[in-house]
Amino acid sequence: MGRLLTWLAGALGAAGAVILLRRRRRRTQEDSDPAEELRRRLDESRSRPDAPSSAGAETEPDAGDAEAHRRAVHERGRSALDEMAGPPDEG
Repeated sequence: MGRLLTWLAGALGAAGAVILLRRRRRRTQEDSDPAEELRRRLDESRSRPDAPSSAGAETEPDAGDAEAHRRAVHERGRSALDEMAGPPDEG
């Protein structure tokens, strides 16, 4: 009789936990719509006067500037690689 009551109490507890978790999941899915959240944030960013404009982003940089930038980036990468490698082992 004791085992039966233990199993019954365990089953009731498990069923209660499942019901509780389903209710929480359903409530969070109804409350948060990711698309609505993104739309709201986009509207907020558009309404701010200090937001950077994207008018200058459409122009391409000068080819000489791009080449100089590329060389600088590669040089920084090489120096970082050399720094990570450390001094060569003698032996």
